[in-house]
Amino acid sequence: MTTTQRDTTPVAAATFDVVNPGTTAVVGTYPIHTAEDIAQRLEQARDAQVWWAAQGFAGRKRIMTSWVRWLAAHAEEIYALGNAETARPIGDVQMEFIAGLEDIRWTAAHAERVLKRRKVAPGIAFTNFAADVVHEPLGVVGIITPWNVPIYTVLSGAACALAAGNTVIVKPSELSAGAGAFVVEGFYKANPGVPVGVISYVHGLGETGAALCTSGVDKLAFTGSVPTGRRVMAACAEKLTPVVLE
Repeated sequence: MTTTQRDTTPVAAATFDVVNPGTTAVVGTYPIHTAEDIAQRLEQARDAQVWWAAQGFAGRKRIMTSWVRWLAAHAEEIYALGNAETARPIGDVQMEFIAGLEDIRWTAAHAERVLKRRKVAPGIAFTNFAADVVHEPLGVVGIITPWNVPIYTVLSGAACALAAGNTVIVKPSELSAGAGAFVVEGFYKANPGVPVGVISYVHGLGETGAALCTSGVDKLAFTGSVPTGRRVMAACAEKLTPVVLE
């Protein structure tokens, strides 16, 4: 049985439409997830993170490589969705998709070399000591992505977080929500035995993004405008959540 994200959002929940900016045609309709929905995702992600970290670099590489293969096999569907949601030329969508696949492949292949335990000089004050640098997963990483490169920013952000042993919650832009959800669902379709919560997504408007910032994730990565980035930083500061802003 294929494992996918279990969306328990009530049927009567508020929704929003994604519209093709070139034709004004409605591409898809999605639920607006609440702080309670995000809390559920976070609980699943924390449970799954223990399992995910225990897979080690080799296990995570195998699963992430399967994800790359599934995405590549469904490239045409992704191109069509990316084009419909953003009205960008297919060639642009292809470029960001291929770059995203390469980020997954590279991080999965090189995470152990970059993050493995290593000995370092302890310094003159501790000459009779030994010192090691050890990288531990942070836990759960939140990612908020922009409308104009909705595929690459999901894949690249998730690639680094997952390869390091973290689990991920993605909030795609409300202007291109379907592309992000499609590639996340592909993770489970490629790996049906993986627990729910290793990677998940939430949909919504600014309030949903703000709720993700204050949800208790262990780090938040945001790509977007400077004014919104300031608001993201201020919201994350409430719980001293580290941020990466582009």
